[in-house]
Amino acid sequence: MGEIKDIMIDVNTGKIEYYIIEFGGFLGVGIKYFAIPFDLLLVDPVRKLFIFNKTRKALEEAPGFDMDHWPDTNIHLEDVHSYWSFMG
Repeated sequence: MGEIKDIMIDVNTGKIEYYIIEFGGFLGVGIKYFAIPFDLLLVDPVRKLFIFNKTRKALEEAPGFDMDHWPDTNIHLEDVHSYWSFMG
């Protein structure tokens, strides 16, 4: 559904906390970025890709941000974790 553009690491533990996925837009306009909690992506080592087992609609409705408003820290992403926990 999207492309992983970056990762956010918890500076206290050194573990990956979120993947930042680029999604939507057309010809570079209207692209949004979404923080996806680490545990929501599964690794498929055979096909060398990540599997995101949620619907396109769930991603479209998720809290996101644009390139000009990138979060400074993981603290700003508490609503992201809350959203995905609710989506089950």
